[in-house]
Amino acid sequence: MEETIFLSFLGTNNYLECFYQFPESESVQTKYTQIAVIKKHKEVINHFIFFLTDEAKKENWEGDGKLKSELKKLNIDESIIKTIDIPNGFNNNELLEIFTKLVNNIPDNANLIIDVTHSFRSLPITLSSVLNYLKKVKNVQIVNIYYGAFEVLGNPRDVQNTPLDNRIAPMLDITYLSAIQDWTTAIDHFLKFGNISKLKQLSETTIKPVLIQSKGQDQLASKIRYIVNTLNDLLTSIYTCRSNTLLEIFSKNNNKSKLDTLLEYLNFILNNNYLLPQLNEPFIRIKEKLESIYDKNPIIATIKTVQWCIDFNWIQQGYTLLQENLCSYIIKLFNKDFNNKEERESLTSALNIIFKKIPEQEWKGNKEMISFYFNQQDKLFEISELYCSLTDYRNDINHSGYRQNPRSVRDITVKLSEYYQKTLRTINKF
Repeated sequence: MEETIFLSFLGTNNYLECFYQFPESESVQTKYTQIAVIKKHKEVINHFIFFLTDEAKKENWEGDGKLKSELKKLNIDESIIKTIDIPNGFNNNELLEIFTKLVNNIPDNANLIIDVTHSFRSLPITLSSVLNYLKKVKNVQIVNIYYGAFEVLGNPRDVQNTPLDNRIAPMLDITYLSAIQDWTTAIDHFLKFGNISKLKQLSETTIKPVLIQSKGQDQLASKIRYIVNTLNDLLTSIYTCRSNTLLEIFSKNNNKSKLDTLLEYLNFILNNNYLLPQLNEPFIRIKEKLESIYDKNPIIATIKTVQWCIDFNWIQQGYTLLQENLCSYIIKLFNKDFNNKEERESLTSALNIIFKKIPEQEWKGNKEMISFYFNQQDKLFEISELYCSLTDYRNDINHSGYRQNPRSVRDITVKLSEYYQKTLRTINKF
């Protein structure tokens, strides 16, 4: 069962009473930011964890008017309040101990509400590393991160002489820092590995609530969702070698393809990104990745996805898409139906016949259809050589190397890139 945990550090300063003002929300009078945050989220919190140094425990935890006594006033069951002793973090061993204690005391799949205000300088840095670890390893969700900016009131000595009603300090919700980290990681996973799962998850957890709140009218959130969903269709189609689906994405309908819409929406985000403007640079890289496969001819665009296969190390998919769409391109060039099975078989037979110089009496299949392509052998000889080489490598992969003189891993990988470039050069001659 998922738990929502309040997590906070406690410092050693003599904190002063003030009003902590939440963004677009209520203010809470207290000298401890923890109390302000807990009051706001008390109904959803299942457990409370406080990390205390010996000095913090002495100065701000135990005693009348200290944090522990203030928590009692909120009628919180003491059994769900946990304190963890931590060192000061003055050396690497102590910082690693803090890291370990933080990680070990947060369960899998927990939701965290965090206050980072009352902590000494090294702890926020340590916490950043911990949160990144917890999100990746323990599937922890960061609900909110708060920082009470008391310092805007000025020097504490001056604040003491300021009337309480005038002591209003902003409670900053800095959860967006974690969101930026998540989105950047997710986009990096797409660009490096072709992995869209994290982007899909974020589009649901971060964007879906915006759509619900605005009843689906928020343009930016809606466009981000379209981008992620269409990217997912594109990547899964490449990964599963669904050329027809790729052609649907690249083919124009009413003068616009889904790829056109993707690029249009990315431009919109780059010009109107008020949710997370810090992500413009990663979104530019997504746009560049999509532009690299753009072509007015949808079959050539499908062939260009082989470059993504090379980038993502999807070697088997790369050979399959390259060879099959090379066939589609040739058939389409002669104004024939590349979805027709017999047409495809006739072309591939003709390419083998041309390259291997197979006599007519040994031809198999529809000889009339084969003859059509055979009679174009002056145009098709270079392609026939390329096609037969691709067949050799593709068979080697599909049979897991169980054949005489199997290709090496390096050879198979390097040759895909070479054959891809050769294919582009060859079809550009037509």
